[in-house]
Amino acid sequence: MLISKNISFLLAGVFSAAIILPVTSSFSADDTSFCHKNPVESERCGVAVSLLRKLLLPKQPAPHQINKEQLIATVQEPVKVVLLGFIPIPKSRAKQFDPTRAVLAKPEAIEVKPAEADRQAVVTKASFLIPFPTPRPRYQVVRVSAKGCLDPSQVADPDIRGQRQTLSNSKYCITETRVAEGGLNWRLHVIKNTKRSGPLFVIPHDNENSAFPSAIYGLEKYGGTLVAVEAGERRIFKGQDPNRNFGITRSAAAACPKQRAPAPKYTNAIMKHRKSGQPIIALHSNSNGWSGNGGSGTISINRNSKVMRPFVTAIARSRRLADEDTLIVIASTKPPGKDRKQAKAVEYFTKKAGVNVLYEYVKPSQNDCSLSNYVVLNKLGSYFNVEVENGDVKTQKNVLDIVMGYVR
Repeated sequence: MLISKNISFLLAGVFSAAIILPVTSSFSADDTSFCHKNPVESERCGVAVSLLRKLLLPKQPAPHQINKEQLIATVQEPVKVVLLGFIPIPKSRAKQFDPTRAVLAKPEAIEVKPAEADRQAVVTKASFLIPFPTPRPRYQVVRVSAKGCLDPSQVADPDIRGQRQTLSNSKYCITETRVAEGGLNWRLHVIKNTKRSGPLFVIPHDNENSAFPSAIYGLEKYGGTLVAVEAGERRIFKGQDPNRNFGITRSAAAACPKQRAPAPKYTNAIMKHRKSGQPIIALHSNSNGWSGNGGSGTISINRNSKVMRPFVTAIARSRRLADEDTLIVIASTKPPGKDRKQAKAVEYFTKKAGVNVLYEYVKPSQNDCSLSNYVVLNKLGSYFNVEVENGDVKTQKNVLDIVMGYVR
């Protein structure tokens, strides 16, 4: 490829333009066969070659057809030419191709001596390469400490990044757990207070953003471990509700309308962080009001059914605590009034602490594969769900303090 004194700048622009120009059929069959060696950008390559042909002297071969002898024979001016070789991309292994590894080989330099040695030489250098698209990496690369803990400032998850100042303390250890099960690839962030044992905090829904700062507040004040399900800031992960994925057997999952397949690995990845004698605290938030009563949410103290029994407090100390979306969910396999331990909890929360309580009556025949049902049916200890309206972090922290005041 013969490059004149000032044409290198033009060629750089041509290559840039070739990236966005629509594909045409103007390149020749030879050009096409050459570009087929490039499985990433065959069409763009064809356009680039077609444009380059127009820059060559009349009756000149295509760039990939130029050899050293032809180049020397066509030299009319004393120049130093850099010939860029179009190098095929390395063959894929195991029938897989990673386009991020596609590179061009080092350009071949050919020095051409002019016929008239006494004429002043003109030096032209082509300092560009044909660009290949570089896809973004599938997973972010972050620093990991000697203990296997992730650096919070490098974790891409917006919830963790929003709390990185607190989580930068060395007492917190952030790890990531991946579970492949039932056709789904789950990703869980586990944050542990290494200095203090405490509750297991669980955030099943990634879109309920007020829950995360409340959980970090709980880790800071009461210790323990947080497990947060990552779902791209969405409630549902690829068609599966993370809070309806706690059926560990085929029969249990089959009986739950919202569970696609049994999930023993997923369940264990969360529940293995539970410490004996410590409560399990789920953190949720909901839209304003209950959809069955003119609102837009699914949980409310105004909701009453065979499964959910509301207990409304008459001594709420603030407007937000009295709100229908602010409540504590407790669960039992016994109906309201028949479980002495839960009756005690209802009395404390509604008559002393001033918080609404929603009592969930769990029957094995009506298991919905939620975390509350799994904990109660398997007798895994105390379970509380702290529920508030979306964005009400202050109230959620307040209710969390009330729950911890009761269990301690």
